[in-house]
Amino acid sequence: MTLAVFFGWRQIFLALKHPLLHPILWATLVVVLLLALSRYPVTAYRERSAPLVWLLGPAVGAMAVPIWQRRKLIVSNWRALLLVVLSGIVFSAFSVLLLGPFLGWRETKSLVPKSVTAPVALGRCASLHRSAMMLSMKRKLAIVRTLKQARAYILQVGICGIFSDAGLGMPNLWEVVDLPDRQAGEKGWGQKVVAIWRWKNELPAIYPEEIFYGKIPAGRAVLMSMDYLRVEHYPKHHRPLRECSVLAQKIYERLRLDPLTTGSLREELNMTLRPERNRFDRALQELQVTLNIARRNSLEDENDTWVLFSDQYLDVARVGNCSIAARMLASKS
Repeated sequence: MTLAVFFGWRQIFLALKHPLLHPILWATLVVVLLLALSRYPVTAYRERSAPLVWLLGPAVGAMAVPIWQRRKLIVSNWRALLLVVLSGIVFSAFSVLLLGPFLGWRETKSLVPKSVTAPVALGRCASLHRSAMMLSMKRKLAIVRTLKQARAYILQVGICGIFSDAGLGMPNLWEVVDLPDRQAGEKGWGQKVVAIWRWKNELPAIYPEEIFYGKIPAGRAVLMSMDYLRVEHYPKHHRPLRECSVLAQKIYERLRLDPLTTGSLREELNMTLRPERNRFDRALQELQVTLNIARRNSLEDENDTWVLFSDQYLDVARVGNCSIAARMLASKS
């Protein structure tokens, strides 16, 4: 539709040769009108026109050819061009910042680069929009200073990273904990790091019916509510043991006998030295990600101690496996 409208209006422009009939202006207005009249979802249109947006990048690169061909003209008029470009940048940016709040626009910062070359502006707008959204989220969420506030935060967001968002844009404790960082000359890690490190162990141990500690496919540690674990995470990410690596299955079979710490498992399997140690770490992470093992919820454990997931979360495993089986039957039918 976009291409048909553009090339159709281009024929009108070439026939009448009037500057006010330029296809960039009118083709855009026609597309907007058609979307409004047909009530076609804008998100769906954006997805289907994504290849056209991608082509803006190569198009900007191609602009280097005519610029290079006219380089003498550009150099001879550099003062006038610099003045015009700088004036346009300043006027464009300040017009948005000044008029935005007056007109009731939200997140005006993401509109500042509106007059920049489109591929650059699109990327920059997305970045500014994400920053504005994160800032807005932080303002809405309660500041976390205590264990109980951390518990309430996790129950509110469902799942969160601990020291980072694992590159997935998810909420994380580090961003909302309002405790002092390590000060100059201070020994140790600082109040903020120490508190978060302690809470990641205490939360699932003190609130085992509400908080779960585990790892997501990216390999990052997360905390999540038990409701999120039951409804979203387990049905989506659990994999049966038979689909895991041979070494992962070997570790699992050893944990059937009794819980063991990471160090004890390495020693029993004679995998304390590299490269065997690296293989062991990957297999242990695989079992966590696939929700076949879990860290034991105990404040008495000085080191991470591992148990079978089904031993510690039998109800989650039963409900989740039933849900997975039902989904598989539905897909086959």
